[in-house]
Amino acid sequence: MRIKFVASVLAALSLAFVPTAAQAVATTLDVQNGGSAAVDLEAGDTLDVTVAGPIAKTGAAVHELYSTWSTQSLALLVEDTAFPEDNITWPEGWTLEYTLDGTTWVDWSVTEPTDVLDIIAIRSQGDVNTVGENMFKTTADGALRAASFSGSGGGDGYNVAIGNNKVFNMYHHQDGTATVQCHTFTGDLCATSELALDGYSTNHASSVYTDDTSGKVYGFVMRDSDAHFGVLCFDFSVEPAVGCGFTELETVGAGEGNMQDIGSSSQDGDIIWSISGDGGQLLCFNVATGVACPDNGWGTSYSGFAFDTGRVTAVDGKVFWTLSSAFGCYDSVANGLCNGANPITLTDTANRHAPLPVENTTGTLLGACDIFTEQCIDTDGATFTMDTDLQNFFNAQDDVSELAKLNAAQFTYVDNRFYYLTQDTPDPDLSTNPSAEAENWTFYGVNCYDFATEAACAGFDGLNREGITRVYTVSSDSQTPGCVWVNSDSGTIVPLDAETGEIGCDLGNPIVELPYDAVTPRMSCVEEGRVTAWESIKVNVPAGVVLADTRLSFYDSEGVAVDGYTDLIPNASGLIDLAGLTSDETGTQPSIRIDAGDVSDALADEITATVTFVAEDPELCFALDADNYCETTVVDSPPAGSIADGIVEGTSITRPNAGNDLGSKETSEIPGTNADQMCQASALSIDLPISQLASTGVDAGTIAMAGFAVVAVGGAAVAVTRRRKA
Repeated sequence: MRIKFVASVLAALSLAFVPTAAQAVATTLDVQNGGSAAVDLEAGDTLDVTVAGPIAKTGAAVHELYSTWSTQSLALLVEDTAFPEDNITWPEGWTLEYTLDGTTWVDWSVTEPTDVLDIIAIRSQGDVNTVGENMFKTTADGALRAASFSGSGGGDGYNVAIGNNKVFNMYHHQDGTATVQCHTFTGDLCATSELALDGYSTNHASSVYTDDTSGKVYGFVMRDSDAHFGVLCFDFSVEPAVGCGFTELETVGAGEGNMQDIGSSSQDGDIIWSISGDGGQLLCFNVATGVACPDNGWGTSYSGFAFDTGRVTAVDGKVFWTLSSAFGCYDSVANGLCNGANPITLTDTANRHAPLPVENTTGTLLGACDIFTEQCIDTDGATFTMDTDLQNFFNAQDDVSELAKLNAAQFTYVDNRFYYLTQDTPDPDLSTNPSAEAENWTFYGVNCYDFATEAACAGFDGLNREGITRVYTVSSDSQTPGCVWVNSDSGTIVPLDAETGEIGCDLGNPIVELPYDAVTPRMSCVEEGRVTAWESIKVNVPAGVVLADTRLSFYDSEGVAVDGYTDLIPNASGLIDLAGLTSDETGTQPSIRIDAGDVSDALADEITATVTFVAEDPELCFALDADNYCETTVVDSPPAGSIADGIVEGTSITRPNAGNDLGSKETSEIPGTNADQMCQASALSIDLPISQLASTGVDAGTIAMAGFAVVAVGGAAVAVTRRRKA
């Protein structure tokens, strides 16, 4: 039994003369299979090879990893040359190259090899910058987070909710399953694109609400087992997203078990509200605490099918509600009717919008009005007359009451304005919009009324815009103050600029996001080695961006803000110390987001950041198949299964931008079966930089050994193992 390990006696000598800017230079070569030492090589074995090469000198450099092997007994394992990454792992962002002759190196991404059996060596190389052993420094360009949502929702959509830079919607009138879909601001689906929870049903107005702190999403649903209404929780702070429980809010249950016997819903601060039909109760839930309100279940003393007439609007601590023919005001502080005033009777019970909040020109809430009847009550429950300008606004709109009485046509009310659906008549011109359906109710635009000016908002003409069809809701959210969002029967989500009415909107200060693969490119073959510790980050801003106005936040691999590392302010040099931040907190694929302040997108796009972090050494990992590739053999007919010796070499070279190149290599020979009857094995040997070895007084030529040429620098022992194919 024979096994040879070749390690250089030059290691100690060469390291003694390394400049002070140098680091450890010993390349390690690991040829293994499940930890079993390879004492021989048989045809059919597969060797798993890892070449690890530490960066040999600090500063900016090009680093190269090579591996060669004996082509008489070993061949590179690549199942599909179009996808080498399926079998070979190399540092992220580096090139992968191969050679057929030992002289010309070919970029694999440019030219695929015709036959992998012809490959005699591979290498990977890329730019690096280090400030110490295993301590890397990268400067990453950021990407502006999307200024407008460009994706579509899914299913039969209803409202839109924003939470932690994600866009959520819940499919409505689903019987037996409650489903929430999630998008990012770019319009891409989240990692968990949908979370469907069985045993619950949603009504027509299945709105969702979010809590940023917990990352949870909530919606009013009916529990199928007993037809009781409550709030269902969806936790999108984890991957994959999971259900987080149902909170029962009433026990009367739905009339005849109908999931539609719950009305519209509304949010005021952290509190969300709805109304049950058969029980006639106001349902109340706190999204910040995740529990029912203490006064949940206040009885209106009325009942009716909530699908037709159950509507709520919560604003400034008041809840304006309708059920059957009643229109009342509830005071959440007093837990009773506003000023004790009894509800008024509406003159129409068929066409029911949610009560519309009404302000004066200075923004003071006056009360709420029923849009169809124009009947109004103030914050004390007393009646008042709708302003003439507001009346004229509605009189000029196409009526959408047919949609409102289906518990849809949700408007939004924000910043002294409300945004309202309007029907676009006559039918659209199919020649200019061929995807449209020629139905009056199909096309809804968005109109806007400004209480400050007592007039329609400029830019909102109510006309249909491309992609906005069968709209059910107009929504707004404090996280996107420059936007109003529409969602539709098709599940298509479209943002509009809240000022101009055009598709697309300003999502606040420009946010520069540094992707993890640019900040911490993976050097080793395992994801866990991408980043093992954080040191610092330096924000680099162009002229026109005030460094003190920037804010930096870390989000972990799941997109959740890292506690204690949000809204960080750089010092006068742009530096932020990250010594207290662990990779356990961030994960290996975090994103770093920089709020650029009140600047243009163009300026924000010039922001970069230099990150210093600790990671594992660069590695090149692949597999070799063992077989008889000898063209001629010593004996005419060697026994079956005979194979020449196996030789594997790994080389690592650092070529600094300034100074001498440094490198090392390691080689191992694995005895083949009946190798003395086969051909002689040999492998290409990569030349090491002569400048490094010159200081030792030893020539950098090759050393002949066992029929193959190697130069070995660096004295790490080699563990050689192999696995046999089944």
